[in-house]
Amino acid sequence: MGRFGFVLHGLWPESGPGRWPQWCAAKPVPVETVRRNACLTPSPRLMAHEWAKHGSCMARTPEGYFRAAAALMRPLKFPDMAQLSRKEGLTAGDLRRALIESTPFLPLAGIRVKANARGWLQEVHLCYGADFMPTACADKGTDNDAPLKIWRSF
Repeated sequence: MGRFGFVLHGLWPESGPGRWPQWCAAKPVPVETVRRNACLTPSPRLMAHEWAKHGSCMARTPEGYFRAAAALMRPLKFPDMAQLSRKEGLTAGDLRRALIESTPFLPLAGIRVKANARGWLQEVHLCYGADFMPTACADKGTDNDAPLKIWRSF
């Protein structure tokens, strides 16, 4: 089994804060498209779900949707999460700053960190506008000064 750090859950268009267009007419995702994008999203079931639920509302074909997602993921660089997970007093703000240090074009307000009630990192959302340029997230998620724990499997 391969080791994955950050993977793409999906590319979700928004029509307003917290409102995502969903379940537009969708064609099946071709097997070749699944193969070509397995390093971005290593679950064929998740790929099919994200295309049907969100992608079909922003692109005409699964290929176009995954091509846009890959274009947005390609320039991203991620910090050494194993090292970051060992930082004493780690906060959500530390993670945001580490992401910006790795990928300087990301704005601080364009990174939504989601942690569970016990402080464990669950998700990182990177927000983009309709022009596919980084933009502020409608909801920043976990506060910068909130303690954060990162699973050390990275």
